[in-house]
Amino acid sequence: MKSQKGSALIVSIGMLTAVTLLAVVSLQGSTTQLKIVNNFQIREEVFTTTNRELKSQFSVFQDKQLTSAPLHNARTKVANGTSEELEPLVETAGTKIGSVETSVKVTNMIGTGLNNSLMKGSTSGKSSWINFELTANSKDQTERFSSNQLMGFKIKTFNNAN
Repeated sequence: MKSQKGSALIVSIGMLTAVTLLAVVSLQGSTTQLKIVNNFQIREEVFTTTNRELKSQFSVFQDKQLTSAPLHNARTKVANGTSEELEPLVETAGTKIGSVETSVKVTNMIGTGLNNSLMKGSTSGKSSWINFELTANSKDQTERFSSNQLMGFKIKTFNNAN
């Protein structure tokens, strides 16, 4: 028994050190994975918020058609001979993730020259398609993540001849 002289203590300290190092390495790996998952969730939330805002704005425009102020103003500018590329009508809102900015602009107005006077019960007039671009941009609060989405749509109008 006199020949051991503390070897059990040295072995146990060595094993304890090895287990501690394994625990620290494992903890650092878990922390890194947690950061990756958190960043992924923020990125997905920004994307989803942008998509939701884009669909919400499109739904409003689809329901109200040209009675919606931004679409009516854009149509009036095009009808008055303003250039086809108009400054976007921009709306900014705050959300729980950061900010969302939506804009709508007219890309062009295509007249069909269709005369409806030969059709029973209709009035003489021209129909035209107005092409719009609806854009939504979102950023998180730290501005590390952003999402930019674009949706095109068109609305048919009838201009009655007087």
